[in-house]
Amino acid sequence: MTIDALDSMMPGASRQRMTAEQRAWLAERLGGVRIGIAGATGAVGREALALLAEAGIPPDRVTASGSVGSAGVTIPYADDTLAVVSAEQLAGSHAVLLATPASVSAELAPSLAGRGALVSDNSSALRARVPLVIPEINSSRIKASARLVASPNCTTTIA
Repeated sequence: MTIDALDSMMPGASRQRMTAEQRAWLAERLGGVRIGIAGATGAVGREALALLAEAGIPPDRVTASGSVGSAGVTIPYADDTLAVVSAEQLAGSHAVLLATPASVSAELAPSLAGRGALVSDNSSALRARVPLVIPEINSSRIKASARLVASPNCTTTIA
C-alpha cells in the first residue's frame, strides 16, 4: 500500500473533521506558529496533518517528519504537498506533535523541548514523567513553563 492510498482510508477522509467554529478557534491559536508532526506518514500523524490543513494552517508553517525510510517522500496537505524530512529538521518548530513509537519519542522529546518547542507525545515514553493531559478534562495540569506533555494515547484522547 502506498502512502497516498492510506489517506483514503483515514477517518473522516472524505468529510470535514471540525465545525467552522472549531476551525476558526484552532487557526486563531496557531497563528504564526511553526508546527512539526513527527510520524507524519503514520495514521495518527496523517490525521493531525488533516486537522491542520482543515484549519487553514499554511503548508509553509508545517514540517512533516517521518522515519528514515520515508524521508524525501511527499504527502498531500490541503491543496499542496509536504516533503517528509528527517527529525532533525523539526528543531525550528514552535510546537511538535510526536506520533511516534515510544523509543523515538524518548529520544526526540527532550531534545525538541530543550530547544524551546512545546512537545505533545502520543506514545507511552513520557507518561510517568510529565503531565498526562486530556485538554477537555485536566488542562490545568499544564504549567506555563512546561515544554512537554503526554497524552494517554490517540484512541483515548479521541474518545
